[in-house]
Amino acid sequence: MALNPSLDSIEALYRKLERESYRAYHAKSRTHKADHLYNFCITAHSLRDYFIERKNLKGEDKKKQIQSWNTNEALVAVAEIANTSKHFTLRDYKTKRPKTPGTKSFIQKKGKFIDVYANNAGEIETYLVEGQDCMITLASGKKYNLYLFTKEVLEYWRSFLKANDIRIVRQPLRRLIDGAT
Repeated sequence: MALNPSLDSIEALYRKLERESYRAYHAKSRTHKADHLYNFCITAHSLRDYFIERKNLKGEDKKKQIQSWNTNEALVAVAEIANTSKHFTLRDYKTKRPKTPGTKSFIQKKGKFIDVYANNAGEIETYLVEGQDCMITLASGKKYNLYLFTKEVLEYWRSFLKANDIRIVRQPLRRLIDGAT
């Protein structure tokens, strides 16, 4: 019996990543937004293991692939956030001493969003609203709000998987937003 029956493939894990992105973006409170971002990062970081397993990478091939991923600042931030939530503090792999993350910061703040509605006449109405957001600053100083950060990571993985002959089929919107399926 599988301990993760709904996550039996890299394709299923990618679709979970999409759902975590949606949940993080739409969470209302600081606590839930941070929780969902952590879950997003853990899921995104797990895609590495799923890929290594799927392609049966070992030894030097595995090492080269990990080194390649470690050149992508967004993936490094994902790994650092995921590992910090799992291990409490980041440690050097060889010395086991605490290490300073490359990711410069993760802060929660208020942000401005546009709510879009259709009125009774079917006309589109937009409203500027304020809500919780996050700002992730990468090692280079490049800043992403939560939506753009998760979008960057999702686009990376979709493109990477496609380049490695792994096709991701879009999940129905109903499943993405937790409609009854």
